[in-house]
Amino acid sequence: VNILTKPNRSIYDTLILDIGKGDNVKTGQMVFAYGEIPIGKITEVYDKTSLVTLFSSHGIKTEGFINNINASVELLGRGGGNFETVIPLDLTIENGTTIYLPGFSSRVIAKVIDTISSPSDPFKKIILNSPVNIESLKWVQIKLN
Repeated sequence: VNILTKPNRSIYDTLILDIGKGDNVKTGQMVFAYGEIPIGKITEVYDKTSLVTLFSSHGIKTEGFINNINASVELLGRGGGNFETVIPLDLTIENGTTIYLPGFSSRVIAKVIDTISSPSDPFKKIILNSPVNIESLKWVQIKLN
């Protein structure tokens, strides 16, 4: 499916696709980059176009899973392809660690780029980003329900 507008031309972290109601598109359908990287969901469907809200959109919460420490986390969208989450201070997580959609160990949603912690805080903030540069995408795939 072709992308008509990207975040640099559409509001917030959204995409507008050239597919709509006549093409059996429905709200809630998952949208993928390169066929396997989940980037968002269809949030509005119009006659000939659809709006995708990216998981990294400001304030959007998405469940994630960290395989190597066997932990579930809630990713909070920060905009611009970025996320944040918090984990207990005693859990070790390294830059480059991948976060997956729960139940899909091959579906990477984000990668750790930084950790912010304070000895007085029992939690540390993890900064992550999408493995996809949305600006470089020309098309995406929609998972039909």
